[in-house]
Amino acid sequence: MVFGIHKLHLKVDEHKLYSEDANKEVFVLYRHSAGDLRRILIKNSKLRDNALSRRQQKALAAFKKSELFDFRKDTEHSRKEVIEAYFHLFDDLFFFGSLRRRVELRIRHRKLRGPLCTLGITSGREIEDRIRGMFKGDNVKKAVEIKIYLEEEEHRSRKEALVEYRATLLHEMIHAFLLCWACDYEECTAAWDGHGHGAIWQDIACALEHATRERGFLHLELRLGREISLAIEVHQTGSWPRKSDFARWNIAERDFLKRYKYVENIEGPPQWRKS
Repeated sequence: MVFGIHKLHLKVDEHKLYSEDANKEVFVLYRHSAGDLRRILIKNSKLRDNALSRRQQKALAAFKKSELFDFRKDTEHSRKEVIEAYFHLFDDLFFFGSLRRRVELRIRHRKLRGPLCTLGITSGREIEDRIRGMFKGDNVKKAVEIKIYLEEEEHRSRKEALVEYRATLLHEMIHAFLLCWACDYEECTAAWDGHGHGAIWQDIACALEHATRERGFLHLELRLGREISLAIEVHQTGSWPRKSDFARWNIAERDFLKRYKYVENIEGPPQWRKS
């Protein structure tokens, strides 16, 4: 990861986040406290009914109306079209529409993956120079790139595949939000990011997973891979969660230990144990 210089963290004008003017950016690239961003996203994920912003209400109405979002129906829409539709839905519902102008979503194809090989990856500041020239005429630079990998040969139903791609997308969008707006000074990043799935990411992912699965809201079949991501994080960093962390994230410690042993069997003993 390419780090930036430290600057004063800016407070987010939360009133403007819910204003009618959807074209003005409220967040500033790399200038906000990750802890404050976490608080704002979690608070936003709990809004319902009349408390929803106009942007959220329109997104929710489109979700209920469009067949793109209904995996129970066989449609002619491609996997790429469905993923892009969900990108805009999640952006409007959970991220204040802040990602579409700053994130380049790329859909790629590949052969079957191996153990611990994910379906998505998010890259930050280091990709700016490479992609800046692709958007001539757009004064807003892209700060983050999300890649979603589609299997060339699906050995499962369309619904099963799309359920996993959808979850992978939201998983990566949390990374993208933090990479766009959280302070990227090295010491600040180390405090919130770890190897990508530290406490900040886990807190946000837990809240969004709960929101998406709630009856009367989206009621989606969605799991963000929080447990295996945490196991990989601990294997890489040696930073073991407290019992209160497991409780907050609704992760059973016994199940986590099974996943950790699975990671260790594949990756071998962690470096921190050898030192």
